[in-house]
Amino acid sequence: MRILVTFDGQGGSSVAPYDADKGSSALAPHRELELMFDVDLAGVGIGGDLWPAATMFSNLLSAPCYRDFFSAMFGPSTTAVELGSGTGMCGCLIDKLYQPKQIFITDQESHMDLICQNMLLNNSGRSVEARALDWTAKDYSSSFAAASADVVLAMECVYNPTLYKPLIRTILHLSHLDSVIFLGITRQFASPSFFKLLTESGLSYTLLPHEALPPSACVNTGGAECGLFLLRRLSVSN
Repeated sequence: MRILVTFDGQGGSSVAPYDADKGSSALAPHRELELMFDVDLAGVGIGGDLWPAATMFSNLLSAPCYRDFFSAMFGPSTTAVELGSGTGMCGCLIDKLYQPKQIFITDQESHMDLICQNMLLNNSGRSVEARALDWTAKDYSSSFAAASADVVLAMECVYNPTLYKPLIRTILHLSHLDSVIFLGITRQFASPSFFKLLTESGLSYTLLPHEALPPSACVNTGGAECGLFLLRRLSVSN
């Protein structure tokens, strides 16, 4: 199924089935933008859909009040890695709006065709690359050099306790002391033990308060049940 996601330029978005007769018109960045995505629940499972935290974070990316913040974060020297991307929405949007030096959109091998198709649909630039990354694999670290990411994104990756440690291990492998790490979580899928593991691993976390976000950013994203966290490394050791 192909969908059209319209970002209204005010920090909100809407989703509708793609109408091939009507087509899609990508308007000026930071004003209004339409992106197309194939979703594939039947083929790749839950990763083939748009999840609330990814939508909320994408809304912030397009919000005028956060434009300077993200422009500095995703500057021309920035390397970003998106973990568990699923459809590739956040990575494709970052490319359209901010053009960092490099952004890697990652997920398991089973998701690569879907991500590549969505990159093609949205004319993603040469700085965007889809790369398979399985956190649970023994040789996962060979996919990326240690401390290789200035920004790490993980939207809706905390949904199974068996993935808590592999996810944290991967974040630590990719990041350095100055890295910015964004984590998006739906409350029902994250237990207190995950946050305990974060602090034990040398990562601090801060919830972005909903009252500080544009109201439209939280529409159709689960509201208070969905949270965006900013993580920082407190030490260099893994």
